[in-house]
Amino acid sequence: MWKVIWADDEPMHWFCPTNPNTWYLSHPALLKKCLGGKTQNPNESLNSLIWKFCPKTIGSSLQIVEIATNLATSIFNDENQILFTILEKFGLKINKKVCVSLAEHDNRRIFTSRSRSLASSFEARRAKKIKTTKEIELFEQQEGLFYYPGAF
Repeated sequence: MWKVIWADDEPMHWFCPTNPNTWYLSHPALLKKCLGGKTQNPNESLNSLIWKFCPKTIGSSLQIVEIATNLATSIFNDENQILFTILEKFGLKINKKVCVSLAEHDNRRIFTSRSRSLASSFEARRAKKIKTTKEIELFEQQEGLFYYPGAF
């Protein structure tokens, strides 16, 4: 709380971007993607993209994490189509296979998102979770608990 009280004495707003186009994560068009329960929140979706490029299980340097973050943010904002621009900036030639591959990846992602949002998919996931929970309870009754939080 002490730092909050004295925050006005030492402002650090020079770290904030001044260009309005840099605040993409709060853009209404992006937030609309999160409606309907397709994503819990935009930050979680962005974080999953970052860790996809830079897994937590592998030690990475600051530069690798920054590259992964920039790439994930670009893909989050503009989907896979931004990769065309990135590849062109590096001077790489884009052939038909790259175009088809990126389009297929976007279509697959959209199809998966739509199928997961269906009521039948929700009911199937719920039934599977209930079944798994019942199996765990049955094992615990038969064999007892093997793991106790905080126990040695």
